[in-house]
Amino acid sequence: MKDEGDSQAICIRLLEIYKLDKDTPLISLIYETATFNEPNGPRNTLDFIFHLADSGGVPQINATVEEQALFRKLLAENSRRVSVSFKPKKESYEETFKPSFVVPIGPISQIDIGRLTYNTGCEICGNKTTSRCSQCQSASYCGSVCQKAHWPEHKAMCKSLKGGTWQTIKFHTNIRVDGQLLTCAHINHHGPVGYTIEAKSDQIEVPVNVHGEQAFLIKLQRRLSEQEMTLPFVSPESRKADGYQSILVYDRQHSFRAHIWDFTNVGVYEKVLGHIWAEENQKKMYRWAKRVGDHELSVCLDRSPVPVPTW
Repeated sequence: MKDEGDSQAICIRLLEIYKLDKDTPLISLIYETATFNEPNGPRNTLDFIFHLADSGGVPQINATVEEQALFRKLLAENSRRVSVSFKPKKESYEETFKPSFVVPIGPISQIDIGRLTYNTGCEICGNKTTSRCSQCQSASYCGSVCQKAHWPEHKAMCKSLKGGTWQTIKFHTNIRVDGQLLTCAHINHHGPVGYTIEAKSDQIEVPVNVHGEQAFLIKLQRRLSEQEMTLPFVSPESRKADGYQSILVYDRQHSFRAHIWDFTNVGVYEKVLGHIWAEENQKKMYRWAKRVGDHELSVCLDRSPVPVPTW
């Protein structure tokens, strides 16, 4: 399993297929991870690949770096469940390979994804972390070797965050105007995501945190006034007089969708709105964020991501 840039890979050899029940197989395997940016190269995994090539070909699965990180986490979690007495026969170049297993899974819920991604370990190998990137504090590693290997990929994000100002912002999933809970519909004209939030009670919904401690991109989008619906340009002063004082915020996966209100972010709301108005389109902006509470985000307000997303 590798990414298109050949920067990372997971080498896997299937061992046996077991029958858990009449509908569920369990596949045992051994695996090792590789980062091809390492100065000396991953010797064991290269020998593994050369052996497959000599045997007639190298089966490949293309996966993004993020998909590999999730699969590494699954393999590592399952590896801990393998009995210590299970010692599969290995070739000389497989000495560092670890035993694990996989079973078929259905669609993963947001809660399950949150559990898996809360702490995915080292950005490269998935092992227990011992340090963070000192410049942006948004990437964790098991040591200097993996940190150096990850730098070509991490560089753009790190430089876009370096020296940035992080601001804590409160968000709300329930919508209230003049003391009344409202029912609203979110309509997406560019994809299948769309749903309705019903104002059933004052119970506060806590969105599942699928990002764990990792920084992730959010989109902040201000409301359009009635004037803006019909006029090509409306000044910030006219917009403020319109009375709409909330900003929509969500991530790319739509794992949460919420509102930033002025009355719970006194002083901060104006800063966020000011940064949106400073953008070229004056309607939305993208920023790096981290979940720091059930209804709180820490947002790097004064640094735009590089490159700027288009979703």
